[in-house]
Amino acid sequence: MAATVASSAVPVGGPVLPFPFAQGGDPAAFDSAPLMPPPRGVSSNFEGPFSLAPTAKAVTFVTATLMVATVCLRFWARVLVTRDLGVDDALLLAGVVTTVAYCTLSVLSNGYLGLHSWNVHFKSYSVSSLKTITITVPTLYTVSIILIKSSLFTLYLRIFQPSRKITLMTWAGLAFTVLGHSALLVLNFVLCRPSQWSGDDDEPPVVLYIANNARCEQTKMDLTIADGVIGALTDTYLMVVPISAISGLNMSHGHKKGAIAVSRTVLCDATLCSLASLHFHIIERTSADYSWHEGFMTLLRVVELNAGIISASIPVAWIVIKTIIRNCCLRKMSWKRSNSAEGTAPTISTFTTINRKSVLEE
Repeated sequence: MAATVASSAVPVGGPVLPFPFAQGGDPAAFDSAPLMPPPRGVSSNFEGPFSLAPTAKAVTFVTATLMVATVCLRFWARVLVTRDLGVDDALLLAGVVTTVAYCTLSVLSNGYLGLHSWNVHFKSYSVSSLKTITITVPTLYTVSIILIKSSLFTLYLRIFQPSRKITLMTWAGLAFTVLGHSALLVLNFVLCRPSQWSGDDDEPPVVLYIANNARCEQTKMDLTIADGVIGALTDTYLMVVPISAISGLNMSHGHKKGAIAVSRTVLCDATLCSLASLHFHIIERTSADYSWHEGFMTLLRVVELNAGIISASIPVAWIVIKTIIRNCCLRKMSWKRSNSAEGTAPTISTFTTINRKSVLEE
């Protein structure tokens, strides 16, 4: 963790020791030490400091609820309406599982999300919690991104299969996404594998873990920024492909507008979150307040992942949504017709034709 590194204390052949141990302090001070010294004029607050955790939990609950609802509608349409499950459905389902795991571990990480580093006790961490934060959570995020974007690309292959141009664009985007994110994930494990240095047995295990991993923090930051750049590029590409494909289809202007709006709106949100997350990654590279900036990035990643799943589900779930809208309109019109005191009301068949047209144009 970058916030715990004191660059002036680098033992020959050993790792960097975290504050306050790099300053020659007594390891017995571990119980009262913060992750980093507070800025001048600021005191550490270990009792009820401001945290992004409540906001993160609320945002996670709302976005995850919307995500689960759209996924249920998607599989309702695929299983009960079209009866045509495919590879894109399997990839999306796997992405849902890893996204739920990521959201759960991120929000529940003790003393981690959205606290200033000088307001966090060393003792609030354990080796297992640090492994979750530094290894499990980032890996889940990368795997989720690969699965969700692969699901979108394979969905494009199903929808726009007759178009050779769009098929080539889709395969190129799929290959770049999978290879790019996977290569950076493998590089992270290869270049930043844990050190074998054991240190002083009197030092707390969490201090040894942080010290053993501090040597690779700059490399991890660089790899994370590169991953963010790839994510922003592929998010933008995912918006361009369907717009290009739909623009060339033989359908009415109203249908094109509706289809493009549906495919673009949520993906735009995911892209903005990806760009904002990249911005915080760049800030974090030169900032010592790791846990604070990481809190913002976790919030953005939660929204990005859930928005990505929603955008992958809406094109298929729209079948069910249109049916629900049509049935509601039919019931409303039927009720008005039965309560009409005068005049000739339109027949149900006439209304059905009008209603279906209006629904398709939305």
